[in-house]
Amino acid sequence: MMPNMLRECIPVPSPNVTMTLHAVAHESNSKMAKTKLPAIPDLRFEYSYLKNVQPFVKIKRVGRQREGESPHEIIEIEWRQVLWVTLRDQVIHPLLQGTLWCVVWLISLSLLV
Repeated sequence: MMPNMLRECIPVPSPNVTMTLHAVAHESNSKMAKTKLPAIPDLRFEYSYLKNVQPFVKIKRVGRQREGESPHEIIEIEWRQVLWVTLRDQVIHPLLQGTLWCVVWLISLSLLV
C-alpha cells in the first residue's frame, strides 16, 4: 500500500512538460553562446617585454636567394636600449611598486590605530 501512496503523492511530469523545459534550457544556452565577451588582455611579462624590446632589434635579409641556398640575415641590436628596457621592467618598476604598496600599507595601519 505504501508504494501506491508514493506514486499518488509525487507528481510525475508529462512528456510535454519535459520537452518544454528542454526547449527553454536549449534556448537560453544558445543565447549565452551567441553573447561575445571582450578578450582578456595577456598580462604576462614576456609578451610586454618583447613588445618593448622589439623596436631595438632589427633583422635584415641580405644576399640572393638561389635554389637550395638559405638567405643570410644580419641582426642589429641596440644594446643600450635593450639594457635600459630590461633594467626598467625587471628592477625599477617592481621596486617602485613595492615601495608604493609599503607606503599605502603603513598609512592604512596608522589610520586604523
